[in-house]
Amino acid sequence: MPDQPNFNTHSWRELLVETSLDAVVAMDSDNLVVDWNVQAEKIFGYTKEEALGNDISLLIIPPAFREAHRQGTLKYLATGIGPVLNKRIELEALHSSGKTIQIELTVAPIRQEGKILFYSFVRDITDRLNKDRAKEIQRKQLKDMFMDAPSAISILRGPGHVFELANRSYLNFIDKTEEEILGRPLSEILTDDFHTSFKKNLEEVYRTGRVFFANEYPTRIDQDPLQAVRYFNIVVQPLYENNQVDGIISFGNDVTNAVLARKAAEEAVRSRDEFISICSHELKTPVTSMKLQFQMASRQIDKGDERAFSRSAVERRVNTTNQQLDRMAKLIEDMLDVSKLSAGKILMESKEVEVNQLVEDVFERFIEQFESMQIPVDLKTSPEKIHVLGDRFRLEQVLSNLLNNAIKYGEAKPVEISVTATDRAVKISVQDQGMGIAPENLGRIFQRYERAISSANISGLGLGLYISHQIVEAHQGKIEVTSFNRKGSNFTVELPRI
Repeated sequence: MPDQPNFNTHSWRELLVETSLDAVVAMDSDNLVVDWNVQAEKIFGYTKEEALGNDISLLIIPPAFREAHRQGTLKYLATGIGPVLNKRIELEALHSSGKTIQIELTVAPIRQEGKILFYSFVRDITDRLNKDRAKEIQRKQLKDMFMDAPSAISILRGPGHVFELANRSYLNFIDKTEEEILGRPLSEILTDDFHTSFKKNLEEVYRTGRVFFANEYPTRIDQDPLQAVRYFNIVVQPLYENNQVDGIISFGNDVTNAVLARKAAEEAVRSRDEFISICSHELKTPVTSMKLQFQMASRQIDKGDERAFSRSAVERRVNTTNQQLDRMAKLIEDMLDVSKLSAGKILMESKEVEVNQLVEDVFERFIEQFESMQIPVDLKTSPEKIHVLGDRFRLEQVLSNLLNNAIKYGEAKPVEISVTATDRAVKISVQDQGMGIAPENLGRIFQRYERAISSANISGLGLGLYISHQIVEAHQGKIEVTSFNRKGSNFTVELPRI
């Protein structure tokens, strides 16, 4: 049986120190290196011969910490107290090349032959810390990507769907901060009935583990039904822990603008198709009327009926034809105006126009229509002369459109036309007491091809108010309407006076 080693021998201690996986560095009370193993050579770059007998603080302690090291040594020698002794600590050290390395250190004081030696056991943790820092940087980058993602993302945990994470897009949408929602269940955040179906979908994902997809999912946060609905493409996925659903993650991409643009395009196509249909009908009607008139006269001529040439018959045909031609001309003018307005090619004169005279002149052209339909009219102009800068023909066109509408929609009830002025502006108002405009239609009647009621009930292309709106805006003015269903409408044109 081989001899057992003598653990008290100097050679055995040296063997343990030299074969240690940690760097072993020892110094005396004067801070001079008295021991330095192979691992110390590898970590700090100094050979044992280079290190022994030198001041340890000059070898491996960064300049910023040398004085603290010396004071700590003196304090221990005087009091026996050393706050860093016999503890595992992490700090910076110097390599022989001058670069800084990260080490993990344990210092133990040992009394030997009446002297105190300080043995340090050192590990180079630079790579580990660099990896930890790299992981931390990656985690931060991932979190920044998560927080800054354009999609609204949230992570909910447990059957109570408690918020664990939510990014900025999600927080902005629900108008909350992280502090307000994290750690709280979804039911306390989205409390309105509008989200009942969405909550059921989340429950289904959590219960079954099946992914939920939805395109153009309508949602809003406020319970106010007038708040604009927003649309999201949504994906909700389960999160697993130990093969059990432990939470859910939801992704929502706001596609509101795309949905509204598509709906607007669809509405534009619908309006265009309706316009084409109306336009065909409106242009065909006067042609059909004139055709019938001349077909009747042709049959009378074929039969030798002299009544076809009577003064009254000719005058009737001429008057009817003129009326239908005027109607066609008005329709064509409206279409040409819309085309020019859309292309920005409509020209406006800029001359001084007296508003009272303008209103009276246009009104005179409509007196016969009002009288023939027995519509009472009250015209009130301003006692003072009021001037604006503009295109008289186009302003007449605006007022003519408003009077035409009062005749069409006013149900033969009284109409009031008034001119009022302030120091800066003049207002022209046309008020009827007819069918009025429903609230949901007020916002669109100044758009192209739009009407307050069905085109089946009233003739026209639905362009008059759109053209009027464009003309008034070109004069730096505004045109507005107030109305209540079945209680009439009041159109007001406001223009800057000079």
